Amino acid sequence: MDEKVELMEGLGSMSEESVYRIWVHGTSVQMEREGYFISKQRTGNGTIFRTHNDEWFHFSIPNADIFGMPSDIFNTPMSYAFYGYPYIPRLKKIYVLYKTTLTTKIKEVSVVDGQKIIKTFWGDKWGDHSHILDQGNTWDVGSVCVDRGLGISVHVDFGPANNVGVPEIVFISAGAEFELGGSSSIVLKETDNGEVIIDG
Repeated sequence: MDEKVELMEGLGSMSEESVYRIWVHGTSVQMEREGYFISKQRTGNGTIFRTHNDEWFHFSIPNADIFGMPSDIFNTPMSYAFYGYPYIPRLKKIYVLYKTTLTTKIKEVSVVDGQKIIKTFWGDKWGDHSHILDQGNTWDVGSVCVDRGLGISVHVDFGPANNVGVPEIVFISAGAEFELGGSSSIVLKETDNGEVIIDG
């Protein structure tokens, strides 16, 4: 049997999904327009922003694009395709834990892979969603491979100026849920010239 085929058969594949989450603290959030009239306060509990009108805020979530690669994985494109399929994490959900006051609302959340927008969610969200995961701080992305850097962008509308007080949002943390593996099977075949390829 061809050496490459033996190596591939020996590895096998992941038959069950493995889920993990990565989190960043709220103090890591960046506002889009530095110098814009906005009050910013970083504390041990997160970052507080107070202002009127609207602003974008951005989180960077660390993620690995490949897991479990053998040291000789890059010998051939086909071996990379075989090993890479079950070991590339797929983004499932994103989270932003926050708390708003007065007229502050989250209007839009965008999920970005490098420069590419994966998905955008619209809909007003407000209140205290800073303690547990719920529908107010969780967004279901589906199942997407992220390989250029995961970003979460949050569009916040603080509302117009008023006599009651200055609206605010507190960002506690942000995170993402990934899965590894899956139930999909991979069939290998050897071509007439001895090249090992994925069938189908």
